[in-house]
This record gives sequence, C-alpha cells and structure tokens, in this order.
Amino acid sequence: MMPDTSTPVPDPAVLLDASEDGGWKLTDVCQRLPDESPGPPAENGSWEAARRLMRGYEFADPSIVIGMKAIAETPSVARQAFASVYEDAERIPDEAFKTYFEPLVSSEARSDSVRRFLSLGNLEVLKSIAPQLRELKVPTLIVWGEADTTFDLKSPEWLKNNIGGVRRLIMVPRGKLFFPEEHPKLMSVLLQEFWRSIE
Repeated sequence: MMPDTSTPVPDPAVLLDASEDGGWKLTDVCQRLPDESPGPPAENGSWEAARRLMRGYEFADPSIVIGMKAIAETPSVARQAFASVYEDAERIPDEAFKTYFEPLVSSEARSDSVRRFLSLGNLEVLKSIAPQLRELKVPTLIVWGEADTTFDLKSPEWLKNNIGGVRRLIMVPRGKLFFPEEHPKLMSVLLQEFWRSIE
C-alpha cells in the first residue's frame, strides 16, 4: 500500500481507513515464497529473504514517469538523458525513443507498473535473492559493456558468482549499457556461438 502522489498524502497512521477515495493507491502485488519449516528462521530462507527485500525496498520517485514522458515526446531531451548509456546517442533515430517510452507511460496503470519495476532495481533486492539465483542452473551467458557507467563494474562478477548456470562472462570493450542496440551484429554472433555451445 502506498500513497498516490497525485493527491495530498493521507496520514499513514490511519491505515484502517485507507482507500483510493482517501488518497491511497492500493496494490495487491503478491509473490509466493517457498515454504519454510516452523521454528527459527532458516539461514537464507524465505523469511530472511522477505525481510531483506522489505528493508531494501524504495518506491521509485514519481518524477521518473514525468521524465519518461518528456523523453518520449522530445528526442533532444532523450539524447541528453541517454548520453551516458550509448557510445553515440546521436546515431539513435528520433522515432526510437518514442517507440521505447511511449507505451510505458500511456496510462496511469502502466506508469505505476514502471515505477514498481524500477523499484526492484535496488541492489539490496537483488542480493536478497542470491540464494535462489545460485540454484538457477539454466545455461547463462553474461555480456557486459566495459564502459558502462550505470552499474558498478563489480556487478558482472557478482552475477557470475551468484547465478548457478553461468557458462561465460564476456566484457565488451568501449561498450556502454545499451551496446546491444548499437552493435546488434556483435550480439547476434555472441548469442549464436553460445547457443551452439550448449546444444
């Protein structure tokens, strides 16, 4: 349950009276965790994972959605906003930004979904599911841009050490966050080689 920032924020102490008419935005997002035996919490069990998740949770700033609308409507704003994630944002067609962002902010429900998704980018949230990631045995390829400034360069090593099915980690020289879009042929070759290796 979270307050709707488009209306005056209600008193969070009055939870029994919480309703959308009273200014609250009610959600029923639910994810079942594995069962845990009665008694003290199991190490890295469901209860500990849920506790870490809630302690590290931060709902994304609503101004993010406003920014996305500006990006969808104004290519110059988009290029400025994404200068750090492309090697050369000037090469990206104007219509690409509208195609990417317009659907994300086309309704209030979609905007709320975007904010919930971005909230899950918190590092503590990812760390909280590390035990489950280590159980993931699906063959996994990690391809990371060496010039990525959005995420710490320790991140690919963390993923390599915490995803159970990692077969290979490839670092792309000069690659930034969205390098697959700028170098689709490279990504295609790497994926085809990986798929052949696991057949």
